[in-house]
Amino acid sequence: MTKRTRLIALIDFSLYAHAIAELGNRWCKIADADLLLLHKVPGIVPGMADGETRLEIIKSEKEEALLKLMKLAEGKFPEDINVKFHVTDRNLLLEISDLMKQGFNDYVILGIKGTGMLKKILMGSTATKIINELNAITVAVPDKLCTASSKLCNLVPKHIVVTINDRYALNEPAFNNFLDTFRGSIGQIQFMSVIHTEDAAAEIESYLKTLQERYNGKVPSSYSIFKGTNVFNEVRKNVQINSDTILVVQKGSRSLTDQLFRKFLINQLVHDGSLPLVIMPS
Repeated sequence: MTKRTRLIALIDFSLYAHAIAELGNRWCKIADADLLLLHKVPGIVPGMADGETRLEIIKSEKEEALLKLMKLAEGKFPEDINVKFHVTDRNLLLEISDLMKQGFNDYVILGIKGTGMLKKILMGSTATKIINELNAITVAVPDKLCTASSKLCNLVPKHIVVTINDRYALNEPAFNNFLDTFRGSIGQIQFMSVIHTEDAAAEIESYLKTLQERYNGKVPSSYSIFKGTNVFNEVRKNVQINSDTILVVQKGSRSLTDQLFRKFLINQLVHDGSLPLVIMPS
């Protein structure tokens, strides 16, 4: 039996909360999916509070947050989208992990802030922990894209750029899941790899060609290999040609383990280029 798709959107009531909810709304329409708006309360309790007082404070926080979630959603979603609200005071990673046991085909949508993002990516953050430790497809949306809310809510996954390394084979079950979920939207796939030595060129080109041939029957597909001293500028120009580009990376791939490429990927493509980043399980 096919699992029903659900988008879990993390809402923190920042300036970008409405934009993230709108993106969830649009993608739910495309994927015929349910939407869960999830918020974590800080659970700030005075150190001297007894157990009963602590529970009352957190209960009050959660009730207030639930009302804010419902207010945020008011008039935003059509009746044919099943929208639910969930508020927790638990660790977000643990809470999402438990939610994912409910039997849905889950995607997680979260916002990432550009300022100091590289430092957070390298040293750890809530977003990074969720990306690294959840066995789910995660969509990370840069704050610059959120501020251009009209651009974000009109964004659909049409042009998919998948970064590939020959040492880490593509997780095809996860990628096929993504393609099937958004089959009514995706119109082009580009497999992309960056190499530093000629020794790696033949092997990676063979693998990219295999992927192109395998997926060309589903969606028009191509591949590109970038090398040389100006490789990052070439990649940026290539990726940003299409305003509906979604960048896809995989946990365990070079693009998430190599610090130099990660710096470029996060700062110049995702944040400065305002590209959503889809992270697939390894």
